[in-house]
Amino acid sequence: NTVTVREGDNATLYCAFKASNFNGLRWYKLNQGSSPDHIIYAGSNGRRKEGRFTVELQSESCYLHIQHPSVSDSALYLCGVHA
Repeated sequence: NTVTVREGDNATLYCAFKASNFNGLRWYKLNQGSSPDHIIYAGSNGRRKEGRFTVELQSESCYLHIQHPSVSDSALYLCGVHA
């Protein structure tokens, strides 16, 4: 899905998944012409914050909240489930 954010607003990205042996989830930022950047890891349900990024993990879904996004945050984001 495409997420458009106005300057000053926070951004929220959503990821849904099904995994019988869930061992964690990682969010990546995919930059053109370079390898993916790891943003944040969540190993269990709940919230985890690293800098401007907060991950909110539930049983089969996950949200990535980006505080004060800027033009440099414009990219394709990927959630990867470790099972």
